[in-house]
Amino acid sequence: MKNRVLIILFQFTLITACSVCAQQTENRFMRDFDHNVQFSIENIDEKTHRLIVTRQGRASFEVMNVFATRKARQVCGKLGFSIKYVEGVELFDDKRAKPNYIFPSLSVEIKCP
Repeated sequence: MKNRVLIILFQFTLITACSVCAQQTENRFMRDFDHNVQFSIENIDEKTHRLIVTRQGRASFEVMNVFATRKARQVCGKLGFSIKYVEGVELFDDKRAKPNYIFPSLSVEIKCP
């Protein structure tokens, strides 16, 4: 009987630990409801940040690009910034040429002065 209680307690502990880990990785992305995107920002060093913008629903590339620019201004302030596009840039007629293609997330590197 004692072994059975210990096994149940151990299983409960494992299940609880796994659910906490899942919640922490899930919260890595934040949402912006105005632009209908999810984003994640990480600091590479003091002046460099990596921003990943993921579309939700039918958010267009233009909306994701505007969001990245606004977020760069928010991170760096009024001193200015530079944006380097790493991945996820769409060409003008990509939608027509590849109608069923799932475009990757927009990934940019933001440098503050």
